[in-house]
Amino acid sequence: MTPKEPVIGEHRQWALPILRALNTLGGSGRPRRVEAAVRDMVADQLNDLQWARVLHGNYIRFARLSLRKAGLLSGARGVWEITPEGRAWLANRSTEPVAIVTNIPEMLPEEAGDLSAPLETVQVTGFDGYEIPILRLAAEAGRSKDELFEHLLDALRTRFLPGDFRLMAHGRPVWQSRTGWALSNLKKTGALRNPTTSRWEISEAGRARLAQENDAWTIEQFQDSKAKVRAVFGLADAAPPSVPAPAWPTAGWHTFASEFEDVAIALESRLRPDLAPTPDQVIARNVILYGPPGTGKTYIAKKLAIALTEEMDPGPDSQWRLVQFHPSYAYEDFVQGLRPALEEKDLRYKLHQGPFLQVCKAAEADPDRFHVLIIDEINRGDPARIFGELLYGLEYRDEPVDLAGGGSLVVPPNLVIIGTMNSVDRSVALVDHALRRRFGFIRIDPDPEAVPSPRLGALLEQFNEWLVAQLDVDHAIGHSAFLSAALAKLSADETIDRVWRHDIRPLLEEYFFGQPDRLRDADAEWSKARIDTEDDDEDESATEPT
Repeated sequence: MTPKEPVIGEHRQWALPILRALNTLGGSGRPRRVEAAVRDMVADQLNDLQWARVLHGNYIRFARLSLRKAGLLSGARGVWEITPEGRAWLANRSTEPVAIVTNIPEMLPEEAGDLSAPLETVQVTGFDGYEIPILRLAAEAGRSKDELFEHLLDALRTRFLPGDFRLMAHGRPVWQSRTGWALSNLKKTGALRNPTTSRWEISEAGRARLAQENDAWTIEQFQDSKAKVRAVFGLADAAPPSVPAPAWPTAGWHTFASEFEDVAIALESRLRPDLAPTPDQVIARNVILYGPPGTGKTYIAKKLAIALTEEMDPGPDSQWRLVQFHPSYAYEDFVQGLRPALEEKDLRYKLHQGPFLQVCKAAEADPDRFHVLIIDEINRGDPARIFGELLYGLEYRDEPVDLAGGGSLVVPPNLVIIGTMNSVDRSVALVDHALRRRFGFIRIDPDPEAVPSPRLGALLEQFNEWLVAQLDVDHAIGHSAFLSAALAKLSADETIDRVWRHDIRPLLEEYFFGQPDRLRDADAEWSKARIDTEDDDEDESATEPT
């Protein structure tokens, strides 16, 4: 049987050049070396300003996340390594040419750092905020300066202030300049040694400081510094956008990113005001979290809403609210439509504003903060019909749209729309391409590590491997089946029995409807996985120190 094609996602065009680059590097390499090799491959397709856009937008590194999830890449932090599956995928395309979509926009001169641009003072992370993270990295292994910079960016990217990414007068990003100051200070105080020009090592004094300060360190303690940076809009005579950008919720985002690291990285380019494609372009902040049932998509969406708004509960007076689409949900319910005025004696109709119109007006009146609308089960209704003419407004946030019931509306740039979608439900699949291209899609897969018990997590992982081989990744069992509070006081065996009887097997009866042989195979595989993980649990307990 021919193996199924791995799901790579929206970054597919970079898969071939990345894997070929790694192949030329012997199978593994550091990100910068991989990017340099990819640049050589696409030199005849992208000019220097387009390639600057690729690097600025982290296209290659976002693609790496997709390849890792597809099983084609692996490697420790800071090292990319091609897997056997990746080599097989590459071998099947040995004659396929590298073809990059050539409509990638060029980097504007003001984005690249126009030295004539005026300076302004912004809030940034102080250089002392980088010292403990640097000592952590140096304690792991001696590193070159470039390696320290690279690992530091990976570790702190989602926790930086917008100002940390801005350019200083000499053209370097603030975070790079402040990291250099931190290195110099650590060397001066004796916490770091620099025995050769290409190597930095931690000293005993550095280890003592790390042991004393590591647990209490948070970057927020050091984010009250100021720096003079290039003006937001680059050139002196450039005009600001018509709508102000909302403030980035640093503390809330740090909390969210610490719990959902990969999701946060994928979301950042869609949400952060300072990462817009061009300085004066309004970001269309529309995303859909999709994947198998029970993987926590709605949970993550709520956590994201809380992080962006810093409000715990949804509601009409809150900065975020939640609606759920269903087959009978219509434009008149969501945007606006006529409804009977029940308080009137005679039958009369009033133009009713739906939740979308309400949240848009609230966001428009509060442009300095994010507002969030969660659309749960977005594909269970007919999204193209429900949104109607606002499909245009979802993408072009700074342009008014005439409403069917009269009046017009501008979808504010500080409104974040988060949809959730079960990808297994093909009967209500989101197939409208006009709507699809207006949303960024972020896949949420089962996470065995989210299950509190290692044994239960291993059981879920082993059974899902079999189930995916039988069906596909969209039919995997979500980890939320093991997270019910009712299971907390049960033993592992009782939990396994209850989850199997009430959650998993009924679902498999639907998956394998009319196929009793395959259902018996599932019963046998579950029993096998249960025994295998029980043995692993015994092996682990046998090695515990007494």
